[in-house]
Amino acid sequence: MSEINYRKVAEKAFIKRLITETHPTGVVSIVADTFDFFRVITEIASELKDEIEARQPNALGLAKIVFRPDSGDPADILCGIEVRTLTSEYNSPCNFDEWKEMVAEEMDNQFRENLEPEKPHQSEKEFWHYEGQVFEVTYEPELNRHDKRYYYVDNCGDDVRFCDFKLVVLTPEQKGAVQCLYETFGGTLTATAHLMLNERIGLLYGDSITLQRCEDICQRLADKGFASGNVVFGIGSYTYQYNTRDTIGAAMKATYGITNGEGIEIFKDPKTDSGEKKSAKGLLHVESQYPSGRLVLKDQSNWSAIRSGANVMRTVFHDGRLTDEEDLATIRNRARG
Repeated sequence: MSEINYRKVAEKAFIKRLITETHPTGVVSIVADTFDFFRVITEIASELKDEIEARQPNALGLAKIVFRPDSGDPADILCGIEVRTLTSEYNSPCNFDEWKEMVAEEMDNQFRENLEPEKPHQSEKEFWHYEGQVFEVTYEPELNRHDKRYYYVDNCGDDVRFCDFKLVVLTPEQKGAVQCLYETFGGTLTATAHLMLNERIGLLYGDSITLQRCEDICQRLADKGFASGNVVFGIGSYTYQYNTRDTIGAAMKATYGITNGEGIEIFKDPKTDSGEKKSAKGLLHVESQYPSGRLVLKDQSNWSAIRSGANVMRTVFHDGRLTDEEDLATIRNRARG
């Protein structure tokens, strides 16, 4: 079994145990971006659909599985890409060719608005709806120059020759998390005619959420026909003057466990992240480089290296007990040094 498929099997087993044994009722939030968030909410969520929909309410009448993405751009992950539809100012096109001419005119107008005469971009790319299908449209006009300095568009805006129309099937990432869950679990219409997910499923985003970003997400969901109530937002560090665990470079994560006598390497490597959240993996030890004294972390280590004199790590907590207590002044002096 490949490592990717092993991750899926292990993550599915973990989620199933979490929602059926550990927390069988009420609301449970699951950090789902450990490796592949969209695989969790499409493949694993679909395979566990019966267990999720059969969830029993708690004493408060609540019963919901809430998936939590925690890496990448919140708006893109929740909402996906924008797929445009011709506005009401256009008459409904009678055929595909008329629709293409209208889209070409829209793309031309947008290209001209965004054009920087001294440093022009070469093309515009957008996604458009046409009778239940999605087309990736690339507009690449001919540019000309004025006085060998300023660029301008040299062709007529409704000329379809300068547009490439490519029929596409959107990926889960392009659809966004809300639409992916709706396609699996369905939902209902609100009083404002927006789609609300099945009451047994939802989303939570609590990372890097500002008021402006929250409003942007809600508007993008509304533009796609979804209710803002499909997502719960956490405050996030941005509301606290951006003083976070990252400010001092501190985080606590499990990297190794033993199950039935077998060692298991634990790590996080979200596909939706830039790579900064990839964690250390497996057994760890720290060595002091000579002569600088610089500390270097070694992961995927072994017990021999951990027990050797080269490892400068020491036990601070053991089975939940503090075993190496230091006063605050000592810690501050070490940090300054």
